[in-house]
Amino acid sequence: MRRTLTQETIVFLTAIVLFVVFSLALDNFLSAGNMITLIRNVAVLGILSLGMAIVVIGRGVDLSLIAVMAVSLTVAIVVAASGRDFVSALLIGLAFVMVDGVVMGYRSPESSGSSAGAGPKPSRLFQAC
Repeated sequence: MRRTLTQETIVFLTAIVLFVVFSLALDNFLSAGNMITLIRNVAVLGILSLGMAIVVIGRGVDLSLIAVMAVSLTVAIVVAASGRDFVSALLIGLAFVMVDGVVMGYRSPESSGSSAGAGPKPSRLFQAC
């Protein structure tokens, strides 16, 4: 029986090969600090993936997800650097995300913008592209 490689298998094997190559080529790749950094970065991508999955399940494509994350994080960092405490800086960044979510959630499907496709018509999925 012939076995075909799926996209998931190819991505998994590529990740394993890269992990082995980097661990052999770089001295500090397997250090505890680097592993924690890798896990933290993967966690952020996982959270963004869950958000995108919710949007796709709702039959839309939200192209603003990464931009909203970057801008809200920047707003929170600027607020924290201006002397406010950490919790209020995070709440201000969260408020920015909430406003964007409300605007994107209640806009009309015909409107253009950073999000596209809010309905069953596949031809509308990449309207903003």
